[in-house]
Amino acid sequence: IQNIEANRRYPAAEEVFRSVESCLTALLYNEGITRIEYKDWTGTLTGRLAHQSLVREYLFRQGIISNEEYQKYLNLVNDLHHEGYQPGKVFDKQGLINYAEFAENLIIKVRTTISRPK
Repeated sequence: IQNIEANRRYPAAEEVFRSVESCLTALLYNEGITRIEYKDWTGTLTGRLAHQSLVREYLFRQGIISNEEYQKYLNLVNDLHHEGYQPGKVFDKQGLINYAEFAENLIIKVRTTISRPK
């Protein structure tokens, strides 16, 4: 939020994304996924593409995150990707605040999900 208030919107978006990504990674680990890699017909993906695939396969399709949460995650990924390729374009302040609220809600979800015994 400090970066948003200081009008450092791209760094703010990166911080929010890292928070969201860390939450989703924690949920993946809770499901037994210990390596961020995804095998498909083209080979083995690693990094963010693998992460996105694992989120889809293990968290969204199994109902651990809702369709709304999954769509917000994809929108954030998409916005961050596009902003990096459009010099001079900055994130909308209210949009960043909405993403930050989404990250906060995911943190709460992680805390309640992981602390629950399986």
